[in-house]
Amino acid sequence: MRKNGKNKGILSILLLTACTLVIVFVGRQLTTTAQTRPDVAPPIDARKIIEPQRKVILDDDPEWKQQVSLETLARESKVIVVGRAGPGVGNLSTSGPQVTTDYDVRVTEVIKNGSRENPTIRLNSVISVRMPGGMARDSDGTLLAVMARHVFKMQNGKFYVLFLKDSGLLGGGFTPLRGSQGLFEVPESGAKVIRMGTFPPSEGEDVSAFMDIVRRLGRNR
Repeated sequence: MRKNGKNKGILSILLLTACTLVIVFVGRQLTTTAQTRPDVAPPIDARKIIEPQRKVILDDDPEWKQQVSLETLARESKVIVVGRAGPGVGNLSTSGPQVTTDYDVRVTEVIKNGSRENPTIRLNSVISVRMPGGMARDSDGTLLAVMARHVFKMQNGKFYVLFLKDSGLLGGGFTPLRGSQGLFEVPESGAKVIRMGTFPPSEGEDVSAFMDIVRRLGRNR
């Protein structure tokens, strides 16, 4: 009985050794195959993965902080509309390290619209509204982030009253006056407009009273 037990122990050791040799041999074959065959991907070294470079630029303009009246906004604006904002998309300018966040805005009301003979915007049209700041990738893959201080941006699906001027950028479009001072949110479930040009945004007049004032100012400009 002791001799049989001893033989079984030796046999177990031999089997274990054989399995180990087979595993080592197969592992070496797989490594050699990955190194010599182009269709087999080599192991990935996580330390060699390089994250894309990032560059942050702070953008500011004194007039973004200088609070002005509705009368001034109406006088300085080219058009005044009510519209619903779509999602914002970062766009890199071709004239330098300038990034804007661009929105497609569906116009639901036109209050001021250039001349009657040559209207700038039509009801239910979609206009491009460009706001300073945002994120976009440069041609070399660098992630460029422009932080526009004192500018609060629109949100997808919300309604706004927009006092707009020409963007002055390649590709056209409009931009709100004085950063986000020419931007007023009209909450669907709220009673007061939200002034986007204050820091932080704050409640303003009742929606109905505010719209009466804006329509009157738009007619007189």
